[in-house]
Amino acid sequence: MAIELYWGSGSPFAWRVMLTLEVKKLPYESKLLEFSKGEHKTPAYLKLNPRGKVPTLKDADYVLSESLAIMSYLDRKYPEPQLFGKTAEETGLIWRALAECESYFLIAADKVVRPMFFGTGLDKVEEAAQTLRQELKTMDERVAGSRWLVGDKISAADIGVFL
Repeated sequence: MAIELYWGSGSPFAWRVMLTLEVKKLPYESKLLEFSKGEHKTPAYLKLNPRGKVPTLKDADYVLSESLAIMSYLDRKYPEPQLFGKTAEETGLIWRALAECESYFLIAADKVVRPMFFGTGLDKVEEAAQTLRQELKTMDERVAGSRWLVGDKISAADIGVFL
């Protein structure tokens, strides 16, 4: 049975999983959900993912949501090419990059982007933009001598930070 990926257009979290599937050359069935039609909130989809978010992966009878969890699952189940490191040290650096992205970059980006769409919280944009600039500078410094954030080939760090 093929892997099924439920995703929504424009979701960077779904992109993470799609890139992982492509890098690993895993065949999958694309299940595009249209947010405008509320397809992510239907009873059938909520049985797969009660949060009504994307992405959700179905591999035979196993169902999993949350992009980083799905990436980790795919790497363990389909180990080639390895995306979460060959050594403990490399794995640590990859998870550090992913955690920093989640904890600092995405939070700051949200504080910059949301006010542009909704017009509220504009007073916090400058502070968040400063944090965002610092996070981008840190990433830039890490890739200054390499094509990849960690190691000598694409890793989960690159895919996860791709957002």
